[in-house]
Amino acid sequence: MESKILEIIERNLPTITGLSGYERSTFIKILNCRSEPVLHLYSSCDSCGKIHPVYKSCKNRMCPICNGAGTVKWIAKRESELHTWDQRLNFHPHLHVVIPSGCLSEDNTKWNPSNPAFLLPVRKLSAAFRDKLLFLLRKEERAGTLTIPEKIGNLKLLIEKLQQIPWVVHSQAPGDGKNNPQQLIRYLSRYVNKTAVSDKRIMKLENGNVYLSYIDRKSKTAKVEIISEELFLKRLVLHILPKGFKKIRFYGFMANRCRKSMLALCRMLLGIPLAEQVEVSEDLNDTAFLFWKYFRVDITLCPCCGKGHISFVKINTGGG
Repeated sequence: MESKILEIIERNLPTITGLSGYERSTFIKILNCRSEPVLHLYSSCDSCGKIHPVYKSCKNRMCPICNGAGTVKWIAKRESELHTWDQRLNFHPHLHVVIPSGCLSEDNTKWNPSNPAFLLPVRKLSAAFRDKLLFLLRKEERAGTLTIPEKIGNLKLLIEKLQQIPWVVHSQAPGDGKNNPQQLIRYLSRYVNKTAVSDKRIMKLENGNVYLSYIDRKSKTAKVEIISEELFLKRLVLHILPKGFKKIRFYGFMANRCRKSMLALCRMLLGIPLAEQVEVSEDLNDTAFLFWKYFRVDITLCPCCGKGHISFVKINTGGG
């Protein structure tokens, strides 16, 4: 599969400066994605009979080739439980928080729903979020565990300025249409498992420049930005998560260690008997089924004849 993003990385990686060892190794893994075949595993078409080796995936979140499977699996798992950067790749750190419209009582015997018309006062929530984050920054600084970039300079002065600026916390209930819970999860999946930019947003590469399409949020019109390949790669680096960074966290009854049992309890308290609760389907691990369900794309279609469907064949070559 040809990729303009891979082309840019390959052409500029040897000369770009300022990359950490981890960032450089991330790009190398992406460039080597699907270059090494899986031993003894092949795909075979049931129509033309064409046989192809199956290649190893890097499974990196930034990879433009292999991030799709992770996206659809994450969507399916979240939907089964729930029944940003900007478009120009500029640095835009932010958080998305999904809050259930209710909670369990302290003794886990009752479900307490929130008011359907009101959850939290947004202005007070914004101020509280700002105060809490700045408090923790000061705490880390006093403990000597905070790494401060040189360009920041005086951290205390910066924190004082941040204290005076209104912070933005947007709170909205998922309702009908595009804001229903399923659409909300699919929206979040773009941040969780997909790359910062896809190949389809690159209109063309010409004379060392990238023609990048984006939506201007103010005018709500489609525009094209022309930037150098080097600047494109530097913006892409901003979206490589730090090594060991955990991008998703679950709390309360959604915590990993108790999610299955606590969700069953919540559903029972909401009137769904345990016997009627549907177990998570094994289809959640069927990548081909999920691509068809969410994107109407048949990834089993043979790339050679376009008619048959491929299946995987394991060939054991052990001797004796």
